[in-house]
Amino acid sequence: MRDMIIVGSDGTRHIINPDTMLASIDRAKKYLPEAVRWSAEREAQIEAAGDRDHSRHDKWMERNQFPEGVWFPIESSFNAEDKATVLKVLRQWTKGTLEDFTHAYVQLEDQMDLDATYILFGVPIQEASEQREKLLKFGASFGARNVSAVYC
Repeated sequence: MRDMIIVGSDGTRHIINPDTMLASIDRAKKYLPEAVRWSAEREAQIEAAGDRDHSRHDKWMERNQFPEGVWFPIESSFNAEDKATVLKVLRQWTKGTLEDFTHAYVQLEDQMDLDATYILFGVPIQEASEQREKLLKFGASFGARNVSAVYC
């Protein structure tokens, strides 16, 4: 599998290869607990009809060296059950046994309101939005590399 290069809006070159994609579980283990916490905090602020305070989240992002522009759930709730679902999908994807990568990607991004591009490829969604179709094809070929072996 050849490397894919995404050029960010600031000219940064992001190299995507099997090692980058295999690191998705490590990224998710940092990202997902904050997504659960952030979602709960956001919901509590909405219920209290208070202003949304992003300071704790922003400090967490900086302390954990997340790139600027990484997206966290703000439009939908995200809980521990959702976290387990994401980790299950990532395990299948990194083992090469995920049958429908595009469906999984859309579920992470659209239904769960996560930055699937960051979790899967290490690039914030804002940096890769123009190359989404290429990323989907690249991720699908990586995620399906062993599917045929499972059914043999």
